[in-house]
Amino acid sequence: MKVCQKCHTPARYDTQKFCSVCGTPFPDMTPAEPAAPARQPAQPVQPAPQAPVQPPVQPPVQPYAQQPQNPFGAAAPQPEQPEQPKKSKLSIIIAAVVVVVVVAAAAAVFFLRGSKDNAATLPAAEPVATEAADAAAPQTPAPADSAAAAQTPAPAVTPQPAQTPAPAAAVATDTQVVLRNAAANGTITVDGKAVDFAYVGNDAVIPRSSLSDVCQVRIVADNGNGGYKTAAVWYNKDYGNELTFGADYGAYTDCDATGLAKPGDKVVDVLTWAFYRSFQEAINEGNSSLLRYSTAGNSTRCAAEIRNYTGNTYDLGNFQAVSDPASIKYTDGQVIYNGHFVANYTDSGSSYTADHHRTLRLVWEDGIWKVDAFSLLPDGAYSATTYATLP
Repeated sequence: MKVCQKCHTPARYDTQKFCSVCGTPFPDMTPAEPAAPARQPAQPVQPAPQAPVQPPVQPPVQPYAQQPQNPFGAAAPQPEQPEQPKKSKLSIIIAAVVVVVVVAAAAAVFFLRGSKDNAATLPAAEPVATEAADAAAPQTPAPADSAAAAQTPAPAVTPQPAQTPAPAAAVATDTQVVLRNAAANGTITVDGKAVDFAYVGNDAVIPRSSLSDVCQVRIVADNGNGGYKTAAVWYNKDYGNELTFGADYGAYTDCDATGLAKPGDKVVDVLTWAFYRSFQEAINEGNSSLLRYSTAGNSTRCAAEIRNYTGNTYDLGNFQAVSDPASIKYTDGQVIYNGHFVANYTDSGSSYTADHHRTLRLVWEDGIWKVDAFSLLPDGAYSATTYATLP
């Protein structure tokens, strides 16, 4: 049987002249005939009709000499063998591509991670340089940003101006009364009489023994323009030992050397309450000398009225005495206004309530405002903001 000397493929029939796989001519088995040419691709021999040969569909393969020899000689045709080299090459190519992709991906990850690490560490590394290292380094012009950073002092080391400590504040106690916002270089009076006091920062301190249970406290001080200014507050033992000038009683007001100035509405209102309380106390005791914040002339007139209420006992903890702010007018150094008064009292064991209106006149006397008129006013006149006839 003929066997191809190149790919060792057996011939299908005895008269076959060329290998059906690689096209190599079979050697002539007859000794007389000369050997066929090594390759005659131009004149292929057509197979015999009884056994047609399929044309080769695969490209020429490498010589079989590269493959191990078959120890059993010629074997049956094996169509799968020509496919092995192609599959091996394809596998190698795929494997190579995979390796390249993996290596490229690993390199990209490493590059990106290195970039991030460098970006995170570079700014922190710049401040590490010391003055000694800078002196040893060559004198190379620094970048603009570095020069600006070197010339700009850190906020933490910027010297701060010394803080002036706030003046100490006085502390109110049972033995001393503190007056906040006391003007410097002033004089202080209690119900028109000067008292001793001491400054503690912006506060004035008065001994509690210098004040009665209810009294007016006034300060008169230099206003800085060659004149005077004043402010007044009312002290009540039931409301603590701390007061503030210019708070509930209005701001400082220009005045004369005695403290005379238009009183604020709050000063007028509290004065009305304090006077009426003393009026009821004088009735309870039958003694007109107990009247407070009253001129001598007004005290005399009130003494005559008090005799009309003999036997009445007034509740000093439950009464009303308020001024009408809309009616207050200040003319010629006098203050005229209307007030509303409600008194609760008992007479011969029975309880009563007196509700009436009055017109009052205040005058400045002995360094304090005093009541100089206290006249009954009809209810209709009070609503119309008219005044009673004053003595």
